[in-house]
Amino acid sequence: MLEPAVVEFLANSDVDWVIQDFMSFWLPQKARGLGVKSAFFSVYSATSLVFGGPPALLIHGQGRAKKAEDLTVVPEWVTYPTKVAFRLHEVMNEEDFLDSKSNMSVFERIGRLVQGCEIVAVRACSEFEAEPLSLLKKLYGRPVVPTGLLLPQNKRRREGDERWSELKRWLDDREEKSVLYVALGTEVALSPESIHELACGVEKSGLPLVWVVGRRAGPGSIPSGFESRVSGRGFVWVGWAPQLDILAHPSVGGFLTHCGWSSAIEALGQGRV
Repeated sequence: MLEPAVVEFLANSDVDWVIQDFMSFWLPQKARGLGVKSAFFSVYSATSLVFGGPPALLIHGQGRAKKAEDLTVVPEWVTYPTKVAFRLHEVMNEEDFLDSKSNMSVFERIGRLVQGCEIVAVRACSEFEAEPLSLLKKLYGRPVVPTGLLLPQNKRRREGDERWSELKRWLDDREEKSVLYVALGTEVALSPESIHELACGVEKSGLPLVWVVGRRAGPGSIPSGFESRVSGRGFVWVGWAPQLDILAHPSVGGFLTHCGWSSAIEALGQGRV
């Protein structure tokens, strides 16, 4: 339903370029017909894009995949050492990769978009992904421009935030680089069993820790008695948390996360691993 409105806008404007994500695969072709160039800006890493392969393979049957197991191994076109691949449970349900209305996979959308655009810009840098960026140019057959990691700037003032003030005081009392920060992103919903296993692990570690439990899990998901057992060395925060503030605090020395690219970039920006 977005297509007619976007085409009308482009037809009646002096736009030279359209910069877009992967969803609107139809846009480059429509833009070209109106004399407008297009760029695919990927917030995914170059490593992830390389895994998908060249556009022709992305479009025809999810790249090289004939069955789910095919996506659990490193592709044959990858020329550098890597272990990046899907886990089997991540690809067993095909609906995870399909648009239910168009019956078009995420793979095919990216493939059609890359074929239609003039350049691909990637939220990456050569210092971090030199080999994937170089290979991606060959796979895509068009310029691939690293934009840098685009570290977010933390400009929010939190003087009146009582929850943050409490956490900051707690962090201020810890030794430098002694605290493990545990946060699995806003979209990851762990099973109760996984949450209990994670709680058991961080409790046995003996480390000072800040554990941010997402809203999807809820306060009742924390194992009974966990907070009292880690009292004094553990701080549990339920709901959205100021991650940049936490990562920037001198007492934080490690980050246990789901490895989403945005969280990884925020950690890299603060020198956390």
